[in-house]
Amino acid sequence: MKRSEINNAIETAKKMMDTYNWTLPKWGYWSKEDYNNNPEMTKYLKDHQMGWDVTDFGKDNFNSQGITLFCIRNGIQSNFDDKPYAEKITLHARGPGNPFS
Repeated sequence: MKRSEINNAIETAKKMMDTYNWTLPKWGYWSKEDYNNNPEMTKYLKDHQMGWDVTDFGKDNFNSQGITLFCIRNGIQSNFDDKPYAEKITLHARGPGNPFS
């Protein structure tokens, strides 16, 4: 996927969440500069694989097969002191090729 498609998918997801009064954590709205200015939190998010994921499953057809996912909370499986679960929001395209439709 092109970066512009990914950015568009994220913006579309944010608008949909706003429509339903779903508020993300502050870092869900961060810019690249915000990540650069918050290295400790950025490391935590990266280590826990939290934030945005956008995929078209390599099919180059996001509008009918894509998924936009936001991981709110995630444990590290090898760390037994960490949370043993994840919380994710997924927004799915409606199309015949989407494996989750």
